[in-house]
Amino acid sequence: MNLFIRVILAGSMVVGLSLASIIHYVTEHKQQKRVAKVEPVNIDDLYSLRNQVKLSQSNRKIPFTKKEMLCMTKNIFFEAGTEDVMGKYAVAQVVVNRLELGHWGDTVCKVVYSKDQFSWTKSRKLRNSKVEGKNWEDSYKVALAVFDGMRVRNLEKALFYHADYVNPFWKDPGSRIAKIGRHIFYEKAQGSWLEVEDR
Repeated sequence: MNLFIRVILAGSMVVGLSLASIIHYVTEHKQQKRVAKVEPVNIDDLYSLRNQVKLSQSNRKIPFTKKEMLCMTKNIFFEAGTEDVMGKYAVAQVVVNRLELGHWGDTVCKVVYSKDQFSWTKSRKLRNSKVEGKNWEDSYKVALAVFDGMRVRNLEKALFYHADYVNPFWKDPGSRIAKIGRHIFYEKAQGSWLEVEDR
């Protein structure tokens, strides 16, 4: 028998407590201990629940060349290669959104290599690198699916994102959509007029 219960039973003989009273006390004591362990709500979880970010197949396929496949795959790999599959799709979705908006270019490669947009493109070594391995293969599969019409629901307006360990000057908390993996996505950036119109 639990030491705590033995002590209570011994005390009950002195003060005349009923067995039902003891059980009620022990139950309440345990419930209070469980309540004390409840963790506070994480605001990032609320964003994810509110936006219900999920994959969705669309009929909006994007014609692509071998070069554009390489540009998309490299961007997914260097931006989110170590992320799970949803993190990879989210980065690709931003490229698609920018492509459709047209401001950063009219091809996938122009969007990806647009000046000062994706940090890895500033490295000549990374730009010219030949990559292989599982993360590369996964990035390629995601790129192929995106060209075939796969989209991230509720991320169709995302034009900007940043890693969760940096604090860029342009971030606009009011246009934040969701956090996926290590990236936080936004519809707009402070000081920018660019945004995706309702479809």
